[in-house]
Amino acid sequence: MAQPASSAAATAATTTAPGIRLDAEPSPFTVLVDRTGRYVGSVRVEPSVVLGVLEIFLRRNAGSERVVGTLLGQQSGRVVEVTSCYAVPSVEREGVGEVALAKDYNRQMRALMARSNPGEVVVGWFAASNGLPLDTKSCLVHEFYTTECANPVHLKFDLSQGAHAVAAFRSVSLSLSPAVAWAAEFRQVPLELAPSPAARIALDSMIKLAGRTAQLPATKEGVQHSVARLLALLEQVGAYVDDVVDGRVAPNPAVGKMLSDLLESVPTIQPDVFSGALSNTLNDLVMVSYLANLTRAQLVLAEKLGSVI
Repeated sequence: MAQPASSAAATAATTTAPGIRLDAEPSPFTVLVDRTGRYVGSVRVEPSVVLGVLEIFLRRNAGSERVVGTLLGQQSGRVVEVTSCYAVPSVEREGVGEVALAKDYNRQMRALMARSNPGEVVVGWFAASNGLPLDTKSCLVHEFYTTECANPVHLKFDLSQGAHAVAAFRSVSLSLSPAVAWAAEFRQVPLELAPSPAARIALDSMIKLAGRTAQLPATKEGVQHSVARLLALLEQVGAYVDDVVDGRVAPNPAVGKMLSDLLESVPTIQPDVFSGALSNTLNDLVMVSYLANLTRAQLVLAEKLGSVI
């Protein structure tokens, strides 16, 4: 149970919970620094986190208006990267302004996630609802997560806002001088969806298949499509370079710099070395496919023998 603590400074700041303001209006005395003394940066979120939170909200218990959970990821300088999440059971008690969190469950889930992804740490928490604002209960949950990490990030999912359903907040200090902080408030920070290359491919396929039911292409078809697309892009770039060299198109220094950086990023590999590496990889794939088919055949045979006996 996250319990509020008395604070005269919070009362002076017209808060509804200890030390945290709920209004989003800037104060003339606001200093945008977090509790560790660093300037507040931005938040990058993997699309899989957004989809996971939406699934958690859809699977919520009957009568529950809000779901909360833990955000995992990494912090690099002033940027927080959120890469995964999980739900934490909670009960909100109306009328008394209390929130009960399953702390033991949260601790066990954090230990399990650390075993599968050792590089991920707790970076904050999320709340998903259908129009509920930041309130006293949000402050209580945020106070609990301050014991899990130095300055937690809060992702607020308001599904009534459509395309603007996700917002990121951090608790920032309000002070008349850098040495004395007399209150804190939720302050919105920049939010960016940063998909990985694999997630970008999946999102592109989902967008193309919007409103339709279809399967993702097989591995062989996906490789063929990627190679064909790469060849088309190379032909387009080659045609542009030829036009610039022949004087048909005016040169663009920015495009030239991008092409130069692209060529420098391509590793230099001898053809025979590349051919050998590709052959070894294909042999490994063939062996894995053979073993998978053999295992599948043995399972089918065992199932049929079991039904006969």
